[in-house]
Amino acid sequence: MRFYKIIIHIHPSIPSDSDFLQGEFEEGTKLLEGIVSILSKDQKISKIILNNGDIRPGFLLISNKTELRTTGKIDEPINENLEIRIIPISHGG
Repeated sequence: MRFYKIIIHIHPSIPSDSDFLQGEFEEGTKLLEGIVSILSKDQKISKIILNNGDIRPGFLLISNKTELRTTGKIDEPINENLEIRIIPISHGG
């Protein structure tokens, strides 16, 4: 069985005690499941970004220059190491 690492970079406008969070997941785990699992580890971030096991509207999830939710990639299985940036839509920049 293979495992892949996900690193989530948190935008500076999102209150957090760290700049990034990370986790390691078994190949085939759904990407959304992995992201929610990682974000759930930080109470500050999870209160802002998560709602009932899903990601609230108003946040972009970018990896490899692709927005993961609008392209449907967030529902695909994890099959490589990923770096994801979470950016609030109203980040002011």
